[in-house]
Amino acid sequence: MPHVGNVSSVGLSSSSSIAAATAVRRFVGTSTADRTASAPAEAVVRGEDRVEVSETARWMSELRSMPDVRADKVAEARAAIARGDFDSDERLAIAIERMANDLD
Repeated sequence: MPHVGNVSSVGLSSSSSIAAATAVRRFVGTSTADRTASAPAEAVVRGEDRVEVSETARWMSELRSMPDVRADKVAEARAAIARGDFDSDERLAIAIERMANDLD
């Protein structure tokens, strides 16, 4: 709301100042709906709100709902490393196939 300032400083008589101050108080005391109803119709143009969620945001939301660590997979990998059979051609082929499927 713009600053009204001291009404008497604009050269009005004291009765005019009181009437102006009363009008300002009435306006400020009214609800927004009352002020809008008294405004010209073309001054009350409202836009439409809209929200769009990107595919990346959806993916991130799904990722957040997953557990941080899959303990069973970690334990399986550690056991395979300890046995010495973690790095095999078969595992590499499976990993490459899965990566290729993810790209589709």
